[in-house]
Amino acid sequence: MASDKAPTTQIKALLAIDAAISAVAPLKRAMPDAPILHQYWDQSPPKQVQTLLSHNAKLCSRWGVRHVVWDQASAEAFLARSYPDLLPLFKRAPHPAMASDLLRLCILAQEGGLYLDADMALREKGGDRLIPLLQEGLVFKWSHEERTNLPNWCFGFRKGHPITAALVTETAKSIEHALAGDPNAALRGILGVSGPGLFTRVVGSWLAENGCPPGFTVLDVSDAYKMVQNGPQLLRAPLQYKKTALHWLQAGKEAG
Repeated sequence: MASDKAPTTQIKALLAIDAAISAVAPLKRAMPDAPILHQYWDQSPPKQVQTLLSHNAKLCSRWGVRHVVWDQASAEAFLARSYPDLLPLFKRAPHPAMASDLLRLCILAQEGGLYLDADMALREKGGDRLIPLLQEGLVFKWSHEERTNLPNWCFGFRKGHPITAALVTETAKSIEHALAGDPNAALRGILGVSGPGLFTRVVGSWLAENGCPPGFTVLDVSDAYKMVQNGPQLLRAPLQYKKTALHWLQAGKEAG
């Protein structure tokens, strides 16, 4: 699937999600260490989320990996420096989850590294294998028929990878278009507006046009779960914030 063409940062036309997922073919390679893990929570995290963040920070310190937890203030300062045109859009997002969908792409485009959702946890046994997987890019792909996407809760890119430029551009465009209509509808449709649905379409479309470059790794989601786990698994309790408007799904329901 490799291509000799110079990679582009623009996509001619986004593929439908089924075609996009087909373009993301598995490719495994030995990869050097990635030095940084990014996470985000806009305000003071709920106690359970803080426990998960602290757990990840502890493991990153043990493994010699820089761990950065972004918040709204540091995110806005970063965007003001690196993407000033996108700062107003970040602020207009109807929920922190949508703002985070955009932010994580901007951060990886400028700084590189791995991103992991704040309500997930590295595995103490196996989590260290995640870090060395990243060279050019790392994404995970669902193999279940009922799930045909690339999750955006754990992925990574090297600094300046052209896919990240396409992701930033297309995600910003999608959010702008959605917010020009009904922001509440945009929130309810977040999976396709800025989340894994759009993420899959952009990555798959870019790979279909440019080919899969050496060092770009695609693994099954089952491989991800050998290295990371959902927060409730570590906490042995459900995440209480998901019952409140802090979670995008509940916020969408309350918005009507």
